[in-house]
Amino acid sequence: MRVFVSYSHDNKPHAVRLFHDLRRAGLDPWMDERMARGVEWEKEIFSRIAACETFTWLQSPEANHPDSFVAREIDGARTAGKRLLPILIAGEPEGLLQAVDARGRYWEALQEIIESLKGRAVDSPMQHLARGGSFEEFAAHFGGAVRFSVGPAAYVKIPVLPSAYGMAWLAGPESENVPSSSRVQIPLLVKASGTEADDSLGEVAKFVAARGIQPSILYVEGPRERERFVLNQDQPHIWRDIVELVERVVKTWIKGRHGGVEIYMQGPVALGLPVGMKLREMLPYSIYHHLRPGYAKVFWEEQPH
Repeated sequence: MRVFVSYSHDNKPHAVRLFHDLRRAGLDPWMDERMARGVEWEKEIFSRIAACETFTWLQSPEANHPDSFVAREIDGARTAGKRLLPILIAGEPEGLLQAVDARGRYWEALQEIIESLKGRAVDSPMQHLARGGSFEEFAAHFGGAVRFSVGPAAYVKIPVLPSAYGMAWLAGPESENVPSSSRVQIPLLVKASGTEADDSLGEVAKFVAARGIQPSILYVEGPRERERFVLNQDQPHIWRDIVELVERVVKTWIKGRHGGVEIYMQGPVALGLPVGMKLREMLPYSIYHHLRPGYAKVFWEEQPH
């Protein structure tokens, strides 16, 4: 089935993860990131809408704005008589159609979406983790992976959990197995400022390896504006989204698997407070703040409350 994926570029992380999962389900998704260079982009988009069998879009405050390009795409799909499938990822539902509610429950909602589109069932990262395997095998299975280097070592990061405005990745050396043992400590990097060129992920990998911790890292990226990671003060709903993504990552990947977590923060200092408030209810934690070069331990709780 040909599926057109419409989204606001504020919500691109969620759209990219959905694209790869629809492909895994045997469907034929299309999003504008797949557009060839040099084409007339608006003409190509409406041509793709005309050719699709189902038009799906990610509902969010940005996408729901009447002046957004998403609104124009929805109008085009309605005019063409396409089947419509809204997916709610942030804010409140818009319109009369009942949306699949994916807010804070991406992997559960994905099964509903795939069933609605009559695709084949797919596994979540945690389900796949139970079968073991290397980071390279994990990356090949889920798609969307990004490769990078830490010194002479080849690393890969795999997008494992999206939110409306951010993405959580699992990163590690390509040739090593993804840790499944509760004895393996997995640190968490939260990046909400700076640029990709800062190489924060490589810095943390070196930092934890020097302290004898296996360099497998959970990595939460916040929203971007062009080439920079930015959390604007006048967008509290996006701050909440990133804090809730960190909470879900810890609950899914860390809580109950080992006794505590180290959080490495590169972002506004104010972000550490709501993150710490969420963590203190779950498990012991330490927060390290970014100081180039390296990180400094700035706060910790030895017992959950």
